[in-house]
Amino acid sequence: MEDIRRSLEIDVAQELGPAAQLQALGLPPRFGVGATYKCPAEFVLRHGTSYGPSELTSDEMAYVSDCIKRTPRRFPMGNCYVNSQWLLFEGDSEHRLSYVEGYCAWARQPESPAWAAPHGWLVVGTKVVDVTWRVSKPRRSGPLRNRVLGTWSPGEFDYFGVRMDTDYVLNRCLDRENYGTMIDDFQGGWPLLHGEQRWVPAR
Repeated sequence: MEDIRRSLEIDVAQELGPAAQLQALGLPPRFGVGATYKCPAEFVLRHGTSYGPSELTSDEMAYVSDCIKRTPRRFPMGNCYVNSQWLLFEGDSEHRLSYVEGYCAWARQPESPAWAAPHGWLVVGTKVVDVTWRVSKPRRSGPLRNRVLGTWSPGEFDYFGVRMDTDYVLNRCLDRENYGTMIDDFQGGWPLLHGEQRWVPAR
């Protein structure tokens, strides 16, 4: 997990150069005037927590499977925010899931370097439910058996993110009439980067 934190620290440091250049040119900062955080990575470092592999209980797996079956979607790669938010609002009938946004470091081969990508996923309790990314060793049965439902191979993924208030996520999606990132929310003027506190504190 230190690797993903280091990657985010580098992102924050790299943001300082462009910010200074914009200021020198008399242009507004990239994330708006008066932003509390330099960039999404700084926000996630400040308020995020790590999520490691943890096997779903039989009850949790049955519930997540039912949520997936209630959601008429194939959950394609490259659509993590849409996939997660769609499942949250269309499938989570008992309100047991939460939306998390941050970064995930992914290494398909143990010897290959991991890279951290902005990402959105769900959790049941504190266990990862990621219907977007694929695991290298699929489960033997169940819906979306090649997706991240609780566990993954050692070293394959590192999740680090901020759990969001569900009402906030729903209202932002309704306001802008589409699904998408909550943190790098340019349509809304980056409210979280400007200090709006609508996330669940790390536990």
